[in-house]
Amino acid sequence: RPADGREARAPDTGTLCPVLSFGQERLWFLEQLDPGSPAYNVAWTIQCTGPLDVPALRAALDGLVARHPALRTRFPAVDGRPVPVIDPPGSLPLHVEDLSNAADPVAELARRLTALARAPIDLERGPLFRATLLRTGERDHHLLLVAQHIVTDATSNHVLFDDLAAFLDGSPGAAPPLTYAEFARRQREQ
Repeated sequence: RPADGREARAPDTGTLCPVLSFGQERLWFLEQLDPGSPAYNVAWTIQCTGPLDVPALRAALDGLVARHPALRTRFPAVDGRPVPVIDPPGSLPLHVEDLSNAADPVAELARRLTALARAPIDLERGPLFRATLLRTGERDHHLLLVAQHIVTDATSNHVLFDDLAAFLDGSPGAAPPLTYAEFARRQREQ
């Protein structure tokens, strides 16, 4: 919030933005001390064995990002302070890499997973949530999801994976009753 207590306005959009939680503010500050550090990248790998419907996976990821505004949020600085900007829902790029022709696909997989998980995430420009599908064989795929900790935590991870599974099943159910932006606003009010 600006010093005068008004809601911050998003750069370039003019839309009202939610406040940061105390944890998000701390993570933003730490990023300013060590820009581009992968220390707060959170990575998950899901191994998929058997036939994989890549268009269905893309649709499930798009549904996940549409349902959870935190995954579309970035944090540009305005007057030296972070302002959360929630981008509109859109298609999450799913990068696909075929490692099956590598001399040692398993070793190449480990190398790529490490490199992708440690790749810098730009809090100002985003995206703060990325997806890469790595193919190591005809029926072997590894989905790598990477998020900056400022948009996820242990509690939300469970919700995200439950929702991803539901979207893949075609039965996404109801949206969570409280968005992270609403949680942050309530935390600040208290």
